[in-house]
Amino acid sequence: MGALRAAQWQYDNQLPPPVSESAAEEAEARWFDDGIAELLARRNVVFQRNFHQRGVTYERFAQAVDEFAMGQLEEIARQLLTPFAKEAVLAQAEDAE
Repeated sequence: MGALRAAQWQYDNQLPPPVSESAAEEAEARWFDDGIAELLARRNVVFQRNFHQRGVTYERFAQAVDEFAMGQLEEIARQLLTPFAKEAVLAQAEDAE
């Protein structure tokens, strides 16, 4: 009876079979990884499609990083200044008098 119980437990607790990605999904994932590496190496990720050049230039990537970083820095500054806002306004009002 122990062998039957062990076999049943193994059957009940087995993991589902791994999901296999299609060749297109694998190629897309590889393209993403390669593109990320290229942008981090300060190179453009561009390709031709329908006689038009498409993709992301390093300059555009750097601009997006700068915009993101500035947004994060603004949020950090806001968090640091928040506890002092009321006192600062009162101090400015007192100085104005």
